[in-house]
Amino acid sequence: MQGRSLPAKPVAAMKRSSAARFSIEPLEVRAVLSAAGLPQVSIADATLLEGAEGGANLTFTVSLSAAARRLTVVPFRTIDGSAAVADADYTATSGSVTFRAGQRSATITVPVRGDLKVEADETLQVVLGTPTNATLARSTATGIIRNDDQPPAEPPAPPASGSWTVLVYMTGEDLNAYAAEDINEMEQALTMLPGSVRIVVSWDQPRAGVGRASATGNGAQPAWRGYGRSVLEADAATGTIASSFDLSFGERNTGDPATLVDFVTWGVQRAPAEHYLLQLWGHGDGLAGSQFDSESRGDALTIAELGGALTTPGMPAIGLVSFDNCLMAMAEVAASIPTSVGGVFVASQELVSGAGQNYATAYSALAVTDPGAVTAAQVAAGMVASYGVQYRNDRSRMDTFSAVSTAGQAALQAALRQFVDATAPLNATHRTTLRTAARASITYDTPSSRDLGSFMGRVAAATSLPATVRSAAAGVTAALSAAVIAKTADQRGSSGVAIYLPTASDGSLASYSRDAQAFTQATGWDQFARWLATGSRSAAGTSSGAGRGPARGGARWA
Repeated sequence: MQGRSLPAKPVAAMKRSSAARFSIEPLEVRAVLSAAGLPQVSIADATLLEGAEGGANLTFTVSLSAAARRLTVVPFRTIDGSAAVADADYTATSGSVTFRAGQRSATITVPVRGDLKVEADETLQVVLGTPTNATLARSTATGIIRNDDQPPAEPPAPPASGSWTVLVYMTGEDLNAYAAEDINEMEQALTMLPGSVRIVVSWDQPRAGVGRASATGNGAQPAWRGYGRSVLEADAATGTIASSFDLSFGERNTGDPATLVDFVTWGVQRAPAEHYLLQLWGHGDGLAGSQFDSESRGDALTIAELGGALTTPGMPAIGLVSFDNCLMAMAEVAASIPTSVGGVFVASQELVSGAGQNYATAYSALAVTDPGAVTAAQVAAGMVASYGVQYRNDRSRMDTFSAVSTAGQAALQAALRQFVDATAPLNATHRTTLRTAARASITYDTPSSRDLGSFMGRVAAATSLPATVRSAAAGVTAALSAAVIAKTADQRGSSGVAIYLPTASDGSLASYSRDAQAFTQATGWDQFARWLATGSRSAAGTSSGAGRGPARGGARWA
């Protein structure tokens, strides 16, 4: 039987195992296929921020296109670019990278030496050599050392020096709504004053439940309760406070003289000027001081603390100190303001209305072409004139306001010392005459705070008193008149300066020597006041009464 023979099939069509296939392939074919099947080696670029002086590493990633089948070794070395070994930019590095079976990635690290020089970015290269059991795909990588040093920042230009800077130190308390109104008036004033006049405010808004809080920054700073400072912006609108406040200080005790000193220093740094006016604002109580801060246990800035603050090293020369507080126009307060830093002292002998001064017009003396040529006395006279217009014929008679030269205090105190000495030999009958003169003198909300000129005028006219006493009283009147620069034409005809003058022992007598130490040491007035009230010049003969008692919280009444 004859069978049909089948043609041979092409090798490519046979279904055979790879082992069978390679077993019959020629050796040269096997060599070509083996070389084509090796993984390829690549190296990636690297970047590093240089850093400061010290060490860091540029890290280059070396990778295989497929996992190594056998141990693979790749040599490498570094080459300078704009970064150089000689310049100590980096450390020359060479060696090899090893891949074990199954591994696809490895790293090369090149130590970099940071510095603080401002320079351009620098480069170096890592070059791979011929690998074993692999082929090269990308053999060169660039390392970039990025500069992170900056040239020294130009210091900010200091603020331009102005002519006058008004430093307003406000303790809001239950008067806080008036504080907001007054800041609005100050912003209005700035629209009418030359740009060289600036107003800097320290504002202590009260805690919840004490007074109404106000927003600032045209509402960008919602009503806040705490402490803030601002260099005010000129703004004619009356409904909102345009100026933004720095609220980063935390709560501050405005009865602490250190807070006052810190504020003045801050204000002078931000608004330097030829002349400075310090405006105190808040509750006042004459001998007991001002700036009563209920959030700090009712602490107040005593008149002695004010004097100490004004003489703190580094404090600028304050040309004018003004109180928008009750009862502060006293000889004792004036004595606490050193003549070396305060040229003029402005205050009221009586209570001050909650509205206080009209700040839209208070500084009108500076509304001239050259405010720097305006003296402190002229500014003070303008403040007194503004106050006089505002409170003329005030039905509560809160219309007293005066400007007093601090330089005139030495002569006034010397005249008072002469008066005290002249009264030393007087008898009980003379004492009765002096007490009658005191009781008939102009007095204010605090009964023992009496008008100094009114009292001395009555003493000088009392013919039953010795000529030495009457002459000494006339000397006080003359010194007082010389010291007073300006005063309102108030309804009582005040002289401009009050003095502690009790006709009976009261709560202030025992502490008077301490409260007004600078004044009593210069004049001996504590001895006269004690004798007038008790009949004895000796402190041992003084009745302590009820003590000084707490400061009156409503001393600057609305």
